[in-house]
Amino acid sequence: MRSLVTTVVGNVAKDVSYLSKEAGKESVTFRIAVDNSYFDGVTWQERPAQFLSVYARRELAKNAAESLKKGERVIVSGRLSGVQWQDERGGEHFTLALYADALGHDLRFGTSSYLRREKVVQLPPPEAVASAFACESEGDKSGGEAELESGKEAQFSGAAAGDAPF
Repeated sequence: MRSLVTTVVGNVAKDVSYLSKEAGKESVTFRIAVDNSYFDGVTWQERPAQFLSVYARRELAKNAAESLKKGERVIVSGRLSGVQWQDERGGEHFTLALYADALGHDLRFGTSSYLRREKVVQLPPPEAVASAFACESEGDKSGGEAELESGKEAQFSGAAAGDAPF
């Protein structure tokens, strides 16, 4: 079944809260209020706001938790889904949820500062690296080096002769 992908603009109505902080499986939720006011050509007509639950996972979840605060205007793009649930008294409820693929501040109403998060690279243990080099040294090293050298010569031979690539 295909999901309905949509973009919603609204105000953060509830601070971001973690559902899970387990490394690699982080997930957060928050609520946004979407204003339904419209201009009828003469005056602004007010309608009640719609509230959506927003869910984000992994890196997006961590960045949302560090960046978003209640009251801030945000743009959220993701998959819209209806969620049915039952309260403790047995009452049936229906709400809309937005599973975020991307989100950020709405810059029409303020400024924002972007800080790129550095990726943490998980290095293999030294034993694995040593064994990988040991396997390579058992093969024919000269063939690989010769290919590399000839590749370098071919790459630079045109430039040396004055042939520009553009």
